[in-house]
Amino acid sequence: GGSCLERRLEDGEFSALIVAAQETKTRQWMVPVIELAVHTSMRRGELARMRWQDLDFEAGTIFIRDRKHPTEKIGNDQTIPMFPPARESLEKARAFSKYDDLVIPIRCPKSITSAFMTITKRAKIENLRFHDLRHEGVSRLFERGWSIPQVAAVSGHRDWAQLKRYPQLKAETLLAEY
Repeated sequence: GGSCLERRLEDGEFSALIVAAQETKTRQWMVPVIELAVHTSMRRGELARMRWQDLDFEAGTIFIRDRKHPTEKIGNDQTIPMFPPARESLEKARAFSKYDDLVIPIRCPKSITSAFMTITKRAKIENLRFHDLRHEGVSRLFERGWSIPQVAAVSGHRDWAQLKRYPQLKAETLLAEY
């Protein structure tokens, strides 16, 4: 569920995060992780569990196992599109792959959180949580004019009401579309 603390990235913050991750020798693997969080709207645990066999570069899809669900813990799988920026990030991730199966070179999702905290400090960015990157990704899809069903097909939201809290299109934008 969302809290009122979720926030969008401000101008320059995305690039500041990437630079800070690149400059932190032991955290460079976070560059593709940060990018993927925004370009796929995947959660921390989903990114940490992602396996190379779940990626179909030919079809352009990412298979997500056991997505978060209010009641089902297992079998709630989903296939999402591998947008071009996500594909580039996944290619970058190959350089850091230390386990044959896992895309992200960590075994514990909490490693992403602690690395992210190190990176935000270095980038001098306040009040930004890793989960906010998912929120950013979802918001960007809405800004492209996507409908709630289209966004849900990427974000994995089963309850569309949860997506209603995202800023919707402005009336002027809709007028231009008419």
